[in-house]
Amino acid sequence: MAAPQLAAGALLARAGGNGGYLKLDLVSTTDSADPIAFCGTSIKVNIAADCKVWLTPISSGCGWVPGIWTGDDPRTYDRYIQCPIDNTDALAPASGADYNLGAAIQTAFEGFVYGYAAGGSPKRPMTIDSVAYTPGKVTFMRGPTTLVYAITESTIDAAQVDAGIVVVAACSDMDDPLTQCRDFIDASSYPEGLATACGLGSYGLTLEDQWGVGYAKLCLLCPPGTYGDGWGCTACPAGGAEPSVGAQPGPACAAQCGPGTYSPSGSSTCLPCLPGTYSDQPSNSICTQCPVDSNNWLPGSITCLRCIKGVPYECKADAGTCDDPASPGTPLGPSSPGSHILSVDTMASCALAGTYEVKAYTQCGSWANGGAAGQALQFAFEVAGDCAIDILPITDPTCAEPLSQAAGYSYGELQMRAFYDSTTTIRSLLASDLPTSTYMVGIDVNGADLEMRFWAASTDPGVDPPPDTCLTTLHVVGGQVAGLPDAVPSPPVCPPGSYYVANDPTGYTCPGGTGTAAVKTPCAAETANPIYGLGDACPRCDTAHNGGYTSYDGAAYCDVHFPDRWCNDTTLGYEFNYAHKKCVHTAGDDANRTCLTAPQGPTPERASWAWPSACPALLASSGLGDQEPVSKVTGQHCLVCPEGSLALTDAWAASTIADDADMPTGATLCDACPGGTYQGADRTRVCQPCPSFPTIGVWTYRTGDATPENNECKPVPSGYKLVDANLGAGILPNTKITLCEAGAVSFWNAGGTVRTPPDPLACAPCSSLDGLLGTAKYANTYAPRRGMMSCIPVPAGYVPKDNAVTGGTDSYEACPDGQYRDAYTISNTCVSCGLAGR
Repeated sequence: MAAPQLAAGALLARAGGNGGYLKLDLVSTTDSADPIAFCGTSIKVNIAADCKVWLTPISSGCGWVPGIWTGDDPRTYDRYIQCPIDNTDALAPASGADYNLGAAIQTAFEGFVYGYAAGGSPKRPMTIDSVAYTPGKVTFMRGPTTLVYAITESTIDAAQVDAGIVVVAACSDMDDPLTQCRDFIDASSYPEGLATACGLGSYGLTLEDQWGVGYAKLCLLCPPGTYGDGWGCTACPAGGAEPSVGAQPGPACAAQCGPGTYSPSGSSTCLPCLPGTYSDQPSNSICTQCPVDSNNWLPGSITCLRCIKGVPYECKADAGTCDDPASPGTPLGPSSPGSHILSVDTMASCALAGTYEVKAYTQCGSWANGGAAGQALQFAFEVAGDCAIDILPITDPTCAEPLSQAAGYSYGELQMRAFYDSTTTIRSLLASDLPTSTYMVGIDVNGADLEMRFWAASTDPGVDPPPDTCLTTLHVVGGQVAGLPDAVPSPPVCPPGSYYVANDPTGYTCPGGTGTAAVKTPCAAETANPIYGLGDACPRCDTAHNGGYTSYDGAAYCDVHFPDRWCNDTTLGYEFNYAHKKCVHTAGDDANRTCLTAPQGPTPERASWAWPSACPALLASSGLGDQEPVSKVTGQHCLVCPEGSLALTDAWAASTIADDADMPTGATLCDACPGGTYQGADRTRVCQPCPSFPTIGVWTYRTGDATPENNECKPVPSGYKLVDANLGAGILPNTKITLCEAGAVSFWNAGGTVRTPPDPLACAPCSSLDGLLGTAKYANTYAPRRGMMSCIPVPAGYVPKDNAVTGGTDSYEACPDGQYRDAYTISNTCVSCGLAGR
């Protein structure tokens, strides 16, 4: 029997060569879990008129593939991404010529599962060794794996790619006609006929000629998440999964989604429960929401946790209440934070580098080499009520300074973030919304101590993390971490460097002790402590090598100008004035000129009098000579006006004196520079307006007090803004600051050179920060209080909400029914559970 004519559409593009498409359906594979077969049992190959190529998946929506790559699989949580469901990127042939279309199609398949990088190269290539086009089918060779696709539709000009690109004309086109096809072409050889079922694990697709008459039935493999009886494919029930293509009834869907996982019907994979939910049954079709005031952070959790004073307790919804394990039937108390101290053993080396660098290890000198007594590295575990943990390096002076701005190693970059995964295990978490490559943290119980491990991981398909692992040992020396120690003294014993309630702040020293006896002691004047966790005496300010600075009580730094009590740096007669804490002119000799009353009349003594001289500019008299009869003081010394004030006569005022005026001689008073101005280095000139800081924008202010310490215009602090001079009478420019309103923030960059927002009279709503900074970091944040310097994330299940009156992002609202937002997604919208494949 002659082969039937194909449908007219199959020949449409042969004459014009103006693009078209090719539909491929999988008929056989030697690896039922191959990623291309797994995500593409049916694929449409599109070719545009400009020769660009892209793929359209037809049956891949229930397939899931690994979405995290790591150097330590057993300790890394599971993460999956859905097989492609939309068109892939359009790829252009290397030179745009027709004969390169075959290479472009091959590249499209290699990047089909994980996408393409800039330039069109596959991010995580599914390498194809060869592609063979023969009438009716396309064969892909991938190492030991062979994939065979039947060509079931085509509108392209085969000459553009390969002459073998034609639709299946008869079962004889297939490699195994008896199992892969049914037809009436040759009844003696293929007696099965169109009405005969295909083999188990497959389903039938009837091909028709141009008159709509069926001439062959292809037996195609069922996609993952289903099983085939020869007539059709049936979805696996919820709670089970089928990870192979071509699954048969009976053994199909045998994978039961146990604790920590779930699956909807038709799923290829048991998916990990989302953060905030858990499952603990042998077969789970859904995950259970955590009870109120409990949480979990890691995907695939089998329980929820509530941290009380920073100690985790299990909490499950099916229990009705969260009971105290020490007293069954007694509900746990509410969540609360807690702080715990751990000493850190030496870790001789750690090969993780680049984006995987453990910056605390690089910067903390004692971690690799040990430290002096009282200065060896410790960690403070700051545990929140939701069981998130901030791990802070303390006690080591090389890395425990919270205000350090070391390039690339600021204190914030040395901190680590992790989460309780169970009451005895701690793990870190990668961002889920953006490709991220960094180190992971895992902490597990190892006998009486804790084992802390670092390894590399990435959610970027284009990255293969190194296999390096770094290991150190932790010892709990204050509090309880991961169940160690088994029994905690009550009240607890705080080690040196900490005090009862929280960690040792800067500006204090903490000798340690039991319970409330473990107190913090402020550093004495002329000493300071810039690091967290100091247990010894506060170091004394070294004025000889510290730029001449000392400190007041409770100081973190020596940042107070040190007074030269001996006045050794002058050549004139000076003495130390304790009230002003500075050297001033002495009273007498040639060091100070005096204003004396001239004797009246020509007397013999006249020649022996020093003629009265007007006080020079910069100096003011507390009284003129003609006041001598009243004051009974013969003459008055000319006094130096304090910095920040001008020496003037009664007819002058610092607030009104003309800019080009010279300071008068014979001054009688000191008048303070008004707010918004300061006295420059040339003290013979008038007060100057507060300058820009450092070179752009008028972002400084001064209140107007005439003291040496206040004679400077200071930058508007983070969390504040200038008060607009136009808001009311008596408000001068650059004189007053006020807290940012709730919902808005202001802050400076690390170098103190750029303020956000640029307008000194304004603070920026959280919802505007990404637009101002060109980032994608703040969409899920808000600022609930006045005077905030940074926006904070809203809880899981909520999105930020702007205040309709102020425009600030000062609150949040719950996701609508049927939608969710996890805790670590940077977004201001909730996602439909159905659209997310959940």
